[in-house]
Amino acid sequence: MTISLKPYSPSLDEQTVKWLQMPKIRDGFGFQGAINLISHKKWITEQEDLIFFGIFEEDGQKHIGNLLLHAYPQDPFGRYLQIYIGNESSRGRGYGMLAMKRAIEFCTESKIYKSIYLHVYEDNIAAIRLYENLNFQRQDVEAYKPKGSNQLKNQILYLKKLDE
Repeated sequence: MTISLKPYSPSLDEQTVKWLQMPKIRDGFGFQGAINLISHKKWITEQEDLIFFGIFEEDGQKHIGNLLLHAYPQDPFGRYLQIYIGNESSRGRGYGMLAMKRAIEFCTESKIYKSIYLHVYEDNIAAIRLYENLNFQRQDVEAYKPKGSNQLKNQILYLKKLDE
C-alpha cells in the first residue's frame, strides 16, 4: 500500500469541493457556511504561505484526500497541518497515516520547519490515536466555536517537534 502527495493544482478543486460539502468532513473541520467552487478558489488565492497536497492512492491516479500545511503565526518555524481522506472507500485503510508520515518527512527534509501543529475534536478517537501513534504530543484543550455555530466544541492542540 502506497500513496503519493502531489502539489496542489486547480484540477483538484472540483473533487475537493465535493468532499468539503460532505457532512462528515464539514463536521470534522467545523465548517458551517456554504462551500462551492467559487468560494473554494477564492479561499485558495487568499492563503499566504500555504503548502497544499492532494493525496493519491497507490498508482498515483486516484485522488483520495488532501493535506494542507499552513503557516503557523505563533511559531515562525512551525506548520499547521490539516488532513482529510475524502474518498469514503479509502478511509480506515492506513492512507492517513502514510500521508502524515510523508508530511513529517517533507517538513523535516525542508530544514526550515521545526514543528507541526494540529487540532482535533476530542471526540475524534481514530484521529487522536493516529496522531499519538506518530508521536504528536497533546499541548492543550481549547473550546472552539465554529463560525456560524452557537455551540462550543473542545478541540485538542497537538505538537510534533521535528528534532526529536
